[in-house]
Amino acid sequence: MNEKVRLQKYLAQCGLGSRRTCESYIEKGRIKVDDVTIKEQGTQIDPNIQTIKFDEMIVTPKQKIWIFLNKPPEYICSSKDPKKRKTFLDLLPKEIERVFCIGRLDYMSEGLLIITNDGDAANKIIHPRYEIKKIYEVTTYEPLTKKQMEHMEQGIKLKEEILKVMKIKKNNMKNQHYCYEIILTEGKTRHIRRMLAELNIHIVSLKRTQIGPILLGSINPGEWRYATKKELQKIEKHVKSS
Repeated sequence: MNEKVRLQKYLAQCGLGSRRTCESYIEKGRIKVDDVTIKEQGTQIDPNIQTIKFDEMIVTPKQKIWIFLNKPPEYICSSKDPKKRKTFLDLLPKEIERVFCIGRLDYMSEGLLIITNDGDAANKIIHPRYEIKKIYEVTTYEPLTKKQMEHMEQGIKLKEEILKVMKIKKNNMKNQHYCYEIILTEGKTRHIRRMLAELNIHIVSLKRTQIGPILLGSINPGEWRYATKKELQKIEKHVKSS
């Protein structure tokens, strides 16, 4: 890097987490530049001549890792869990470390996770303002009416926020359950589950099949693979256009 860069951006590029996560590290006083604790967001640094530390450990750029994982139910998307539940890291080799999930799935949901150490690119995939499409297959015990589907697209007010889907489409039934394809461009906590619960619709399964240009494809539950060169080019193109 030949020019000065914002501290949180550099930390994300080094694989410490998404830019939001890195901002929280700065806020908590866990980052030092030339042995001086920095708490001001947007601080400009020059990594060529300055030493940056996270919890007293020198931070340096890492080789970028991009992995696609089919998360089964009953795994969490955090690296640690106070309740001692299984995490996505339990599905990866031990030598893969300091990575995180782009676009989390809740404990019982399944499907595509993008796992990386490239926090800067991750920020452009997960931040709502970039409107990256995420596609889900949802099966339910009860059918949604046309009016309920329209309501989901228009927005449902829950307490202090409005949740909505970009699009919902009814698919063919599967094992006597009702099936829908739902597209989101933002993903708030338990977004789809909370909307359907408000409509008194009970979920059988919820699976994410696509994030931006990346498809879940034939990856089996609990299995993973590295991104191909072509897929990395798709991600790069998607990020640059955001």
